[in-house]
Amino acid sequence: MKVEDSNLIDQIKNIHISDNGRYYFFEDFIIAEINKDIVYTWESAQDVIEAAYNFYGQNISVCYITNRVNQYSINPSDWLKFFKADHPLNGYAIVSESEIGWDSSIL
Repeated sequence: MKVEDSNLIDQIKNIHISDNGRYYFFEDFIIAEINKDIVYTWESAQDVIEAAYNFYGQNISVCYITNRVNQYSINPSDWLKFFKADHPLNGYAIVSESEIGWDSSIL
């Protein structure tokens, strides 16, 4: 289920739309819905990282949830770049309704 079709719609504080997908900013978390067939890389993430700092400020304190409503791929080693850059993140979660999405998440 997409965020816009859920009961969370009234809690959205901001929506950031990029070439890679839609990012829903809530008070304490961000939900990402990445577009179909995107290869999501460290470079792709720069746009939403900047948008998150602009919205939440430099003392950002959020969790990141990816809602895998579409099939896309990521470069897992790029998460190391995120943490090495000292970007704060309270937690990370993956929501997937398909078995393929779940298997990809585990990898």
